[in-house]
Amino acid sequence: MLWTGEGAGVDIPKETHVHIWRLKALRLSSPHWEASTYQGDVIVRAEAEANARRLAAEAFGIRARNGRGRELANPWYRPWLVAAEVLEGSQYDPDGEEEILYRPVPPELGEE
Repeated sequence: MLWTGEGAGVDIPKETHVHIWRLKALRLSSPHWEASTYQGDVIVRAEAEANARRLAAEAFGIRARNGRGRELANPWYRPWLVAAEVLEGSQYDPDGEEEILYRPVPPELGEE
């Protein structure tokens, strides 16, 4: 909970609504996935969908170009490439900083 307010020693509580988001990768055949180091589902703690997408884009996004030299879009910002849903009653704690909470480890890398 954040506290805001001024004067006379009065603090007014301001609730922040942090959610657990599941970002689900879609249309993996799209060339835009070349602009990401990871192509799979991600669990994120964030206040808003845009924040969840930004965290994934920052964690996995890379610069990539298509065969004509045009820069590919980061797929994590594109709703047609990544679906976002709030997970109600998930095993993850909604309290804490915005962060990526989970992504599966690719089988070729084994356990972390």
